[in-house]
Amino acid sequence: MRSFLLVILFGLNVNAATGLREVLLVGNGVAGTVSVIDEKTLKNLGTVNVFPDKQERLDEIHANIARSVRYAVLKKVQAISHFEPDEGNRFVDDIFTSLDGSVLYVSRANIGDIVAFDLTKSGFPMIWRTPISGEKADHAAISPDGSQNVISASSSTIAQILEAKTGKVVGSFPTGMVPHQNDYSADGKRIYNSSIGLVSLPYAMRNQKGKFLLTVADATTFKVIRTYSFDRGIRPSVLSADESIFYSQFSYFNGVKKIDLKTGKIVAQAELPLSEFAQATYRSFDEYPHDSAHHGLALSGDGKRLCDAGTIDNDVSIIMTSDMKVQSTTKVGLSPYWATTSTSGTLCYISLAGENAIAVIDYNTGNQTALIPVGKFPQRNRLAKLSEGTIAMLTPQK
Repeated sequence: MRSFLLVILFGLNVNAATGLREVLLVGNGVAGTVSVIDEKTLKNLGTVNVFPDKQERLDEIHANIARSVRYAVLKKVQAISHFEPDEGNRFVDDIFTSLDGSVLYVSRANIGDIVAFDLTKSGFPMIWRTPISGEKADHAAISPDGSQNVISASSSTIAQILEAKTGKVVGSFPTGMVPHQNDYSADGKRIYNSSIGLVSLPYAMRNQKGKFLLTVADATTFKVIRTYSFDRGIRPSVLSADESIFYSQFSYFNGVKKIDLKTGKIVAQAELPLSEFAQATYRSFDEYPHDSAHHGLALSGDGKRLCDAGTIDNDVSIIMTSDMKVQSTTKVGLSPYWATTSTSGTLCYISLAGENAIAVIDYNTGNQTALIPVGKFPQRNRLAKLSEGTIAMLTPQK
């Protein structure tokens, strides 16, 4: 009854079937927080501190000389050539919630762990914490049934699978060099993992960066079903609804490629010109942020358009999937870094890492319709549904 009255009185974006409000979660990599944005009003509702144990973790790292040295190296690798926000410090990489919105999962980048927070209690206490293999915790995902999480253990060349309820590691599978993005198939039977290679090596050594693989694994047995090999690191990507087409950005490439997953062949591509900003700022491939020209890709709800974040270009392009022709290109703020399609399927949310904001792009017009302030250095953003009780306990955005 309370949720119904809230809808009537205030027009809140509450899902009638579940009593949950549709929101966008934004992981602020340097701030160590997650911002929560209402999908209907596009207002920042507040934040969750996902690094409450910061001092404990840093003390733990620096108490071990070998670990401390590795941590310093990791920070150096994380730092970007232009517009570095905080000396390579990265405390949030990926974020997502349980299906009922009661648990928030966060992979904590340089800290090398994945943690779960209880969103039903004041202060959002930590439920469990699991260190991953190696030094860096990268992209992660939750299975469609909510039972397991998959996370890339970047320096170990594996993807690890955890039981979502307990954080217990239940399996893993081999990947290409430096595993990055993870996605479950819609039916939850397969996991798609892509690798980016050793971004610490210069462009002149691109052939020594390791294997750039799209790995498809069985989500139950964790056995590798198939791999696809590419000549460049695989950046953000999306699958068509039937899993027949793989759209992806690639290291150093200023655009998007369309791959037929039956043959593994690139069948079309959209290559965009460098913007004046990119030409003036990035004088060589080695100055690209972690080898990325474009980093952030989403697919419209109807599957007809791609939202392509031009990271070095400071723009966003809408590309037609049918022929890979560019429909529009819109200038946005500094360093667009990730893209997610709205629940309605008509809007694209772009993390502007250099602006501490989210840009909202209309798929049909290509225009920016809103700019929403968030925390420092936003990267991954994900859709979620949260209860009104959780929203009421958020820390107001400063």
